[in-house]
Amino acid sequence: MNAQEIIVEIIANVLRIDLENIKKLAGEDPLNAIGMDSLNCMDIVVNIEEHFEINFDDEELLLENLNSINKLSAIVAHKVAQHSLT
Repeated sequence: MNAQEIIVEIIANVLRIDLENIKKLAGEDPLNAIGMDSLNCMDIVVNIEEHFEINFDDEELLLENLNSINKLSAIVAHKVAQHSLT
């Protein structure tokens, strides 16, 4: 399972939406269209941080930075790459 698939699964669990419905979204589709708000966005971030053993920086925790699967995947890929260099 790749990082994006894990992120999609986390989103489905937090938003309590069928995984297949989220898989139908384009990566750039806004997640607020399926019910994500600022509270469950932070829940998604916490789950991602725990799963990938990374930490989001304060400046990354803006809803516009986290409102699509592609944006979340890009941040995770960057963090995981940074983490593996240390």
